[in-house]
Amino acid sequence: MQKSKRTMLVVLMWIALFLDVLECFCPMDPRVGPTIQISTPSSSSLSTSSTTQEHHTTVELDSYINVTVKLPLFFHDSSNKNTDDNSDPSSSSSSSLHSIYIRPLLSDEEVGMACRLAEDYAEENGRWDQPDSERHESYSTCDFPVDECTELETFLESSDFEQRLFQQFSDLYNIDVNDLSYNDLFVAYYQGKEENQQQNGDNDNEDDADYTNSNIMDRLELHRDGSLLSFSLLLNPPNEFEGGGTFYDALRDVRPTFEDGGILHPGGAIRPNRAGDAVLHCGKILHGADVVTSGRRIVLVGFVDVSKRCIRPGALGNSCKEWGRMDVAKFRLKRQEKKNHRGWVLNNSRWLKDITNNAVVRGFVPASSGVIRRADPELCRRRRLEMEDLLLRNIILPSDERGPKDDEYHQFSWDNEGAISILDNELEEQDRI
Repeated sequence: MQKSKRTMLVVLMWIALFLDVLECFCPMDPRVGPTIQISTPSSSSLSTSSTTQEHHTTVELDSYINVTVKLPLFFHDSSNKNTDDNSDPSSSSSSSLHSIYIRPLLSDEEVGMACRLAEDYAEENGRWDQPDSERHESYSTCDFPVDECTELETFLESSDFEQRLFQQFSDLYNIDVNDLSYNDLFVAYYQGKEENQQQNGDNDNEDDADYTNSNIMDRLELHRDGSLLSFSLLLNPPNEFEGGGTFYDALRDVRPTFEDGGILHPGGAIRPNRAGDAVLHCGKILHGADVVTSGRRIVLVGFVDVSKRCIRPGALGNSCKEWGRMDVAKFRLKRQEKKNHRGWVLNNSRWLKDITNNAVVRGFVPASSGVIRRADPELCRRRRLEMEDLLLRNIILPSDERGPKDDEYHQFSWDNEGAISILDNELEEQDRI
């Protein structure tokens, strides 16, 4: 009897040890150990048509695949009580905004032409020589807007690129095409430091053996876009550079598997395997451009706005308020650490009457435990991801809760030249009168 009890105890101990090890590699709490779902259909067919009846373009992409990466869920009802009345914290299911989609938008021939046009324009005008801080003040990149390059803009229009893109966003996120509009469209350029050193190896500054052009960018830190939807389309072949891609903080702890087809990389970076593939995602997801270790990476980047009638009022403001509180906590800790380093001066003449008025005591005040706790990096990161998760669930209104469309705007139909055909007809009628 005692032997059987001893055996049972040993078995239970081994089971407990196994569960502890399993939780280290596959944590049960989704906020700690996120998982992903990836679907890779065998083929993709892309068909587009313009708004006129005379022109119809069909592009078949039979050999290309679609990849969908689903973000983990971080928000739980018990973890957040400070929610806004306009949001729905009880929602436990993910939304379409939790998914990051890799979709083919340009064929090999089309993306080759677009890349050549972008390279020629940038080289002739020096548009990739330094970051453009005027257009993107907070997170400047080496880029140029598409509307500056007439040849590239005309080519994308003739390829019905906007319609392809907006149709993809509409199908994936259940948003009407007429509710989408460009906020910005530009071509960004990243170059590895090694490539930069080789190009500047013959510089005149012999004292600086590690000379590099500081204006060249090889990465972009974590940020959120000003638009609700964003995309980045790879223009040059992936074998021309190493590293790069778009990395997401929510995928930082995800371990890539063979099922993703080489799309997902350590650190949460997503790298398309083919030029012409675009990464479509919500711009409010914390993301950045992963470092390009060698070569150069050229991407077409776009910010897409969504009509206000589709947005839940107050949802974004509530998340921004929480993110701002974490920024304040980090600032307070940084200020305390600065005081600790330099010390501060306290005038004691008011309290020490027997000492001259010039008497001072130098010292420092250590940061309080509350400041240190609130500014803990992992705690702030988890809180950010929780509010990001909640925002993705609630910011887009269901179709039956959206306001009416603006009839005065949607009654117009645009032709290829961008003119309003209805107004043209009215002007012609007035001329005849």
